[in-house]
Order: sequence, then structure tokens, then C-alpha cells
Amino acid sequence: MEFSQTIEIMRSKNSLTQQQLANELHVSRAAIAKWESGRGLPDIDNLIALSELYNISLDELIKEEDEVSSKLISDSKARSGHFLVVLYLLATICYVGFLYMSIGIFLIGFLIATCFVLFFEIKVLYKTLGVLKK
Repeated sequence: MEFSQTIEIMRSKNSLTQQQLANELHVSRAAIAKWESGRGLPDIDNLIALSELYNISLDELIKEEDEVSSKLISDSKARSGHFLVVLYLLATICYVGFLYMSIGIFLIGFLIATCFVLFFEIKVLYKTLGVLKK
């Protein structure tokens, strides 16, 4: 059985409308419609929420669905990429501080730009980790 069919059947078994399920998961009703029609896939946080809501394992939810497994793997790679970018930006800020302390060159414009990008990258990283709601 395809993932889209599985979530539609589980929603019906629990007597939920698409809107009620959307409210439970804090997503739009259109997102639920996309998942059930096979035009979209939920992220890992929503997959976990679905498995908890329906009281089934993730394995049962995504079994035999290669597309969902591929999405989970790519989401995982994206998280590690954001983490590496944050580390790089922090190292860059440390280097600017080192230049200032060792030879007296203060790259204020570069420091401001790096801090600006770091702020947004941390925000994206928090969203991918589920710390902040979308």
C-alpha cells in the first residue's frame, strides 16, 4: 500500500477530517490533501506526529515506500549541512577576532555580514531540528 493511501485510511479510521488532522499537526489542510493525493510528503517531524497520533510505528507508516525513505535521508543530510555551515561561520568570526588581536586589523563589515548570515542559518537549523515551529 502506498503512503498516501495509508494516511488517508488511518485518518478515516480515526474519524478525522483533513482539517482536524491539519490542526493536530499544525499544518495546512492543503498539506494533508497533498500527502493523501501523493503530490507531497511530510517531513520527519510530521511523520513522527502521525505515527504517535495513529499509534503505529514509523515502519508501518512508511513501509514499502522508497520515496518517503529517500526524503528522510535527504532531510538528514540537510540538517548536517546546516550544522557545518554554522560551525564554519563561527570559525570565521573567531578568525576575525584573531586578526584584530594579533595584528590590529578589524574587519567590521565582514564581521557584520558573517553575523547576519549566522543568525539566519541558526534560525534555519532550529527549524530543521524542530525547535521552532514553521
